[in-house]
Amino acid sequence: MQISLLKESHENLFLREGYLLALKFQQGYACFRILGWEPSNVKPYSLGAVTALSNLAITGTAAVAPDVGYIDGEMSPFDGPFALKSQLFTVHELYPAFNCYNPLNDAMDNVMLNFELMRYSYLIIKNRDLIRDILTLKRPGRLHTVAGIDPSPARMPDWLSDRVGKELLEYSKTVIEEGG
Repeated sequence: MQISLLKESHENLFLREGYLLALKFQQGYACFRILGWEPSNVKPYSLGAVTALSNLAITGTAAVAPDVGYIDGEMSPFDGPFALKSQLFTVHELYPAFNCYNPLNDAMDNVMLNFELMRYSYLIIKNRDLIRDILTLKRPGRLHTVAGIDPSPARMPDWLSDRVGKELLEYSKTVIEEGG
């Protein structure tokens, strides 16, 4: 008897041309249509040494050691991120933070993070009917909260807020509150 195990590749999670995306911020949702994409070459990022049974968190280039949440075991496998929880969306002027935990009794000399990044070109959606359809899942699209380890949404950068517009941000909050 032959058994085969199929794992979905994380590459299937990348957005393609025509996809719809809504990103949640404190001020409301920004909705986008993906126009194109391009992979970015990123070298592995070294976190440095992590002592036994300890945390190491990285924000930009500063290292701190708080006790924070994590993605456990199979949710973050060594050979590639195969879970939706391993996706990260960010925009210009928002910088991600990372944390690792060493559960071993031995120190780790050089902990590395490996990324596969996709740069998207996009159009900001301003059509209220299409925004409503995306947020109420009447149109196929992806909804993601832009947040850190704290699940509260991040503040939208001013440049994006200005482009989306205060009226559409308020409208998106109203759609969510009304439930469609």
